[in-house]
Amino acid sequence: MRDDARRYLDAGLCVLPAIRAEKRPTVAWKAYQDRLPTASEIDAWFANEPDALGVLCGRVSGNNEMIDFDAGGELFDAWAQRIPLDLLAKLVIETTQNHGRHVCYRFRGEICGNMKLAQRKVGDKVVTLIETRGEGGLFLCAPTPGYERIQGDLSNMPVLTEAERDTLLQAAWDLNEYVPPVANGPTGSANAGQTAALSAAHGDCSSDNSNIGPMSSNSSHMCGCASNNGDRPGDDFNIRGDVRAVLEQHGWVRLADRQGRDGNEYWRRPGKNGGWSATLKDRVFYVFSSNAAPFEPNGAYSPFSVYTLLACGGDFEQAAKSLRSFGFGSDWLADNAGDADISGILAMAAAYSQNSADREDGPPEIEDPGPIPEDLFHVPGFVEQVMDFTLSNAPYPNVGLAFCGAMALQSYLCGRKICDVGDLRPNIYLLALASSGTGKDFPRKVNSRVLFEIGHIDALGDKFASGEGIQDALARSSAMLFQNDEMDGVLRQINLDRENKRESIPNILLTLYTSASDVYPMRVKAGQKEAGHIDQPHLTLFGTATPQYFYESLSQRMLTNGFFARLIIVDIGKRSAGQRPGSPRHLPEPIIQTARWWAEFQPGTRRSNLIDVHPEPRVVPCTPEAEEAIKALQRQTEEEYDLAHDRNDEVARVAWSRTHENAQKLALLRACSANHEDPVIDLPTVEWASRFAMHQTRRQLFLAANYVADNPFHADCLKLMRKLQEATDRQLSHQILLKRMKMKTKDFKDLIETLVQRNDVAAIPVQTGGRTGVIYRLNVGVKEGEGR
Repeated sequence: MRDDARRYLDAGLCVLPAIRAEKRPTVAWKAYQDRLPTASEIDAWFANEPDALGVLCGRVSGNNEMIDFDAGGELFDAWAQRIPLDLLAKLVIETTQNHGRHVCYRFRGEICGNMKLAQRKVGDKVVTLIETRGEGGLFLCAPTPGYERIQGDLSNMPVLTEAERDTLLQAAWDLNEYVPPVANGPTGSANAGQTAALSAAHGDCSSDNSNIGPMSSNSSHMCGCASNNGDRPGDDFNIRGDVRAVLEQHGWVRLADRQGRDGNEYWRRPGKNGGWSATLKDRVFYVFSSNAAPFEPNGAYSPFSVYTLLACGGDFEQAAKSLRSFGFGSDWLADNAGDADISGILAMAAAYSQNSADREDGPPEIEDPGPIPEDLFHVPGFVEQVMDFTLSNAPYPNVGLAFCGAMALQSYLCGRKICDVGDLRPNIYLLALASSGTGKDFPRKVNSRVLFEIGHIDALGDKFASGEGIQDALARSSAMLFQNDEMDGVLRQINLDRENKRESIPNILLTLYTSASDVYPMRVKAGQKEAGHIDQPHLTLFGTATPQYFYESLSQRMLTNGFFARLIIVDIGKRSAGQRPGSPRHLPEPIIQTARWWAEFQPGTRRSNLIDVHPEPRVVPCTPEAEEAIKALQRQTEEEYDLAHDRNDEVARVAWSRTHENAQKLALLRACSANHEDPVIDLPTVEWASRFAMHQTRRQLFLAANYVADNPFHADCLKLMRKLQEATDRQLSHQILLKRMKMKTKDFKDLIETLVQRNDVAAIPVQTGGRTGVIYRLNVGVKEGEGR
């Protein structure tokens, strides 16, 4: 079982020891929702011979998800018949100890929490037949007794597209036999009779919640509505209210190109970039997502409940009054005689709630890829060993910082010694965005100690005094590892260097990066007749910058600069919990041995004193499957480049032009880490590198759309949208947003009007304390090209 656990870990899965009978881990597992276990932890756990092995789902395991077929797998065959054969064939499928089925895969997008997809009512019980294990969920798997692989392997799960995952989930949803009672009021009350067009009254307003029929004409109504069935605002809204407009105003997106069996409409919750979260049929809104607050998962809601939860914070009395003010309920005119004129707000609400199909199509939306998935930080072999040591001994262990440090060390060690079949070299520039006090010093100290142990301390650099200083350092040592804590200043030089001076630090770094397989000419120094040169210079950069200064320095000029496009940027997030630190002097012997092997390794057929001056790097081979994957990535990035060219998007053009090269460099380094004596670039290596490079590019484009402005007014627009992006539910009231923007009321009004007309922001009238106010909600996504 230990060998399988290590194999799963190498594939980027968060694997834990478990208790088979209880289906839970034997260890406290909360910490592992944010990081993978180390190899030493795996060895220690499975030395105790647990009787089960479990895998944690979600981001930490590379966005993996499992569909669980319970009840002896009763619905598995019916589900499988609905899945295209080519998609079904690439899924990982296992049998379970209760004769059920597990279907496993990874997803390119965000994975939500556990979902119940198909249920059946048996007597008074509701039985779940199909459900998922998503973010934070755990499942047992082979080689646990009772669990057996029947197709594929968890160590090589397919990565599904949004459309492929939707196919799997929709097929399961189509087998659902149970819809819960429809929520139509407060305190958990329900209207079980509301499964078609909703015309019943508020069943929750009766003193007896079991009475789901219309209230009598003389009964008291807690929502303050009129007492005649269809005359009440809530009832009236259930019949003729536009529930689609309410959902869209609050960030829900209708998937117009997707229509389920039996007329189901599919909807996506706010903040989700792909897939779907709920359905709408016969005016019943059914939510199955566990991340769709204020709705509960596996709940059914009437239009009135949808309006109350979204527009009125769950206050049904306020919702009834608000709907009456908008003309719902037969007593509206009488009750509103003498009220203040709200026609302007009503007109505004009507204008902003029009169906999205009536709006002009704009550029495609840019999705926020979010932080780097945890499994992408897992690089087997030497990098893993260095990361394990760093995480075990750093005062504030951070996976992102440990990854940057270890990859920089691997890059330096194999510099000028290996290349791929296209003569691409392993030199990389890493930038970790880390605030003060996050522990960014320790990975640098580890690297310094390794170079000291192998006699390469002279190849270590720190600050950049000038571009000429970098050249002089490389003249002394043709391979260098620079660990710079002042990259903020280097990045600012890109914006300040309007004349694009050749000797500026960014330009020197860019030239060296592209000269790794060439001869780099040195400048002519005073007193010299001829310029010197360096054959195949290698420079690895491990820099850190403060996130705030980094984001503030982003500009069109920086994002289209060749140096910036080649940076691998890792945002390490907040500081982790502290621990008792160890010393970087106490390096494990395997790390020193591998580093020393690289130091002594001299590839090539020539054996002379000039081998260090004119190296002959070893060519790392690539398997046929990996070669095909590299070509596929190149085609994909070229298509993205062409699309950017067609819309005249220079930032996207530059970003996509480097994605393929960055992926190849990462694949080369991973191969050397996994097996330094006989490296081979295989298919899993290319798939990992492709995912990493694609994530980097998408993150760069998202940052460009959110931070790079063409003029001061545009900068204010982006700032306002970021304020909404950072707020709960991506919405703020008029007063709060105005305060946070710190600008004049007139300027704020101009800003809001522009963003509303562009459909970037929705203005939603709400009733608070008897007064009509406005909240502003950020609409889903940022359009490509509009942020620049």
